[in-house]
Amino acid sequence: LTFKVGNYDEEFDTLIPVETPLYYLSRNNKNTATYSEEIRVLYVALTRARDHLIISSSVQLKKDGTCSNPKGFFKMLLEGLDTDADELINKKSFLLENVLIFLKDYKDNIQKKVFFRVEVISTDELGTGLSLESRKLNEIQSFEHILEPVSTRINNEQYSASKLMTFENDKTSYLKRYIFGLTNEDIEKDTKSHKTDTTDELIGTLAGSLIHKVLEQINDWIDITGKIKETEFDEIITGAVQGENRAIHKKLRDRIDKECRNVISTKLLKSLIGKVYGAETEYSMLLPFGDNVIIAKIDMIIENNNGDFEVWDWKTNRVDKPSDKELLAKKYSLQMKTYAYFMMLNNPEKPKYYARLLFTRLASTVAEESHWTRLFEWTKEELLSFGEELKAKIIAVSKFTKNPWKDSINLTNVR
Repeated sequence: LTFKVGNYDEEFDTLIPVETPLYYLSRNNKNTATYSEEIRVLYVALTRARDHLIISSSVQLKKDGTCSNPKGFFKMLLEGLDTDADELINKKSFLLENVLIFLKDYKDNIQKKVFFRVEVISTDELGTGLSLESRKLNEIQSFEHILEPVSTRINNEQYSASKLMTFENDKTSYLKRYIFGLTNEDIEKDTKSHKTDTTDELIGTLAGSLIHKVLEQINDWIDITGKIKETEFDEIITGAVQGENRAIHKKLRDRIDKECRNVISTKLLKSLIGKVYGAETEYSMLLPFGDNVIIAKIDMIIENNNGDFEVWDWKTNRVDKPSDKELLAKKYSLQMKTYAYFMMLNNPEKPKYYARLLFTRLASTVAEESHWTRLFEWTKEELLSFGEELKAKIIAVSKFTKNPWKDSINLTNVR
């Protein structure tokens, strides 16, 4: 069924090819698989370098002399180097330093830390001493130095903690978001179409997204004492709202302002303000996992007053009673456990690991920690065994993605 069908046009007396839904899905899956395979081949190419690695790319210069935003894999590589095109060209060279943790034995958790220090040299002038014919000859001869052919396999997929959580809790939402490609806001509108636009804005995905954008920049609008820098706070809210390119109801902006202020005023934040200020926000992590990759973007990582690391995740859900909070905790438990698993692999010396859900709607000056947050705790042994559980979940997601129609799920609102 993965082919176009003809739709007869009476005016022009001809058949116009029309894509069927299955044709669209099949093409989309193929494109996704192709992109994943290209990333894998790039990874193989980059990791084959023994002494030197040369990466070439091109950028366009704007009228003011700065570089236009790079795209594709070059953009991904610049993000990995924590730099941008302008900085790369102007620096000419810089040192890339880090510590890599290699998991040599999964079951026994035998790890090896390797410190690496690499000089990155940038140039925007390639050698022109060779004639065009000589350069072409060198390009042809360079292909002879490939050690062995790269075998093609379309089996590398990317799985996020949110993706696994969505699959476990609601396969219909998973189908809409990860197979049909609908956004969270599209799904929100579909499931709450009977409510007014204002209500949707106040309780929907848009409000949560904007509050997240402001909280992820928390270090830019508070000082070391936790006092709000009013000018910066207002500018960040304005920037988040304007980034939506739509008219935003004043009540929604008021909610963003109020909830962020309430979060900062809580006893928990005040007791940890020295840890919160300067903490890692929007922390991205990537873990090769068999033939696949698990990715995670953590809202905040802090070191609590006991010296233990905590993963924090802001939640803007509506919570009317304590039982609602526990239901949401159950819903997000897989996501939080996956984050804790990442932390365990990065910091294996800790005996326990913590993750915390922070429900911004419940935050207030008088709110106790247990009233507006939900803390998860796992031992190192529990998280080590969770690795096998993750493998099983990825297999289940992969099977479902290849043939979602075999499962009995509610497709009434899938359109």
